[in-house]
Amino acid sequence: MSQIQNSPDIPIETTTFEPIRMLEVELSEPLPDISKYSASGVVYTQAYILVRLFTQPLGLIKIVLSEDCLRAESLAHQIWQVLHFEINVCLRHNGLPEIASLDTDGIVKEMAPSNLQERELFLHHAPFVSIIIPTHERPESLIVTLEDLVALDYPHYEVMIVDNAPKTQATAEVVQRFVDSGRVRYVREDLPGCDWARNRGLEEIRSEIVAFTDDDVRVDRHWLTEIVRAFECGYNVACVTGLTLPAELEAPSQLWFEQYGGFNKGFARRIYDLEQHKPNDQLFPYTAGKFGSSANMAMKTSVLRQLSGFDPALGAGSLALAGGDIALYFRVITRGYQLVYEPNAIIHHFHRREYATLRRQIYNYGVGLTAFFTKTILEEPHRFVELAKKLPSGLLYALNPRSPKNAKKRGNYPQELTKLELWGMLYGPLAYLRSRQNVRKQMQQHDSRQPYTITSATEKG
Repeated sequence: MSQIQNSPDIPIETTTFEPIRMLEVELSEPLPDISKYSASGVVYTQAYILVRLFTQPLGLIKIVLSEDCLRAESLAHQIWQVLHFEINVCLRHNGLPEIASLDTDGIVKEMAPSNLQERELFLHHAPFVSIIIPTHERPESLIVTLEDLVALDYPHYEVMIVDNAPKTQATAEVVQRFVDSGRVRYVREDLPGCDWARNRGLEEIRSEIVAFTDDDVRVDRHWLTEIVRAFECGYNVACVTGLTLPAELEAPSQLWFEQYGGFNKGFARRIYDLEQHKPNDQLFPYTAGKFGSSANMAMKTSVLRQLSGFDPALGAGSLALAGGDIALYFRVITRGYQLVYEPNAIIHHFHRREYATLRRQIYNYGVGLTAFFTKTILEEPHRFVELAKKLPSGLLYALNPRSPKNAKKRGNYPQELTKLELWGMLYGPLAYLRSRQNVRKQMQQHDSRQPYTITSATEKG
């Protein structure tokens, strides 16, 4: 049951799928015309537009591209129809007057919005931050991510690439191209698994805050600033997650992943804890996937070390396949800390285009969920009764087509994916037990591990 058969073909008719163009519009600038033709020649009949005001994300709107070009006047009208309330809320929060309509000139600011002023003030005393990226043999996508990371607007940070169980020198060669930026470091971790790699990075850093992302994302230039600023949103914030949107929707599998739930947790900031900010959710805090994704998160380094880092028996590359991030979020909340979801911290994730890869991903998520439950019961047996009481609500949440978990799934969403997730849930407990045993063997075999580092050309002399 730990392995699933690859399906060579998508099991339903996909000839009607049309790619969706992903765009951004900043309302403080003149609005553009939107062409249905991309620079590479792809023809789009629809687009998702991330609408921002003073860099703050307000929402995603879907537009139809029935003509060769959607004029700015029509774009302004459609944005206003969908997001007029959010626009005026943003203006009020920035100390600016509300508007009654949106035109193609955008929203002209007569004074600097308060959120931009606050950002500039914060950057004068911003703490040093380490960004850790675990990676395994994906040099092409890593280059794209690194190009964004070395161009962040944040003044004091480093990027640590953890080369996880490498088979080639490809990752090291990519990192070498960026080392002279003064931002990028390299370390090698031979034990396979994302959470082994994250923990190795945690051993090497000296920063007050550590951020995490993946090697298959585009990173907004304000991402690090906003994710670090969010630690000031509460009295005891230990973890912050951010808004993760699709970088592209060019294949059916990418759209199905969004329908499955994707990584987007909405456009409103939320604080989670066990006291004043406890949501009205019967499954809280066990539905930890609602809190965010490890591709877009930051932690106070001292707290992460106090919590013993990531559990290498969970997560991608382990025998439990997934679940490392949700187990961490659960520990953050149940140990009395606050977790903040901050939509101003934006990254764009490249979902997998291949259906076979999506099948494995959804199955892995099912395994990871119940592996996390198993870990929780083994380490905190008193939670067994609590989990048992929540089981009926949990089954309803997982199986009811109208539940928030399944509400986005459309008529052509492959039912096979839902079945695979459930099969994964059944296997999860055994997977975690096997994975814990495997981790013990790994630790015995690799009790002395030294990092392999890359130095800059200047240091080489």
